[in-house]
Amino acid sequence: MSEKISQWFVTAAFLGIGLAGLWVVLMGVIAALYLLPIWGSVLFVYWLSQQRR
Repeated sequence: MSEKISQWFVTAAFLGIGLAGLWVVLMGVIAALYLLPIWGSVLFVYWLSQQRR
């Protein structure tokens, strides 16, 4: 019986770590999409400044 409980805890731990990793990746994608207009405008201004030289 102790072996089954131990196996269940190992499975739950791996599932929790996997879900936490997936959550971090999802938050990174959402943050990148949120910051995309800001980075785009910075790159556009940089590109314009390089064109005028």
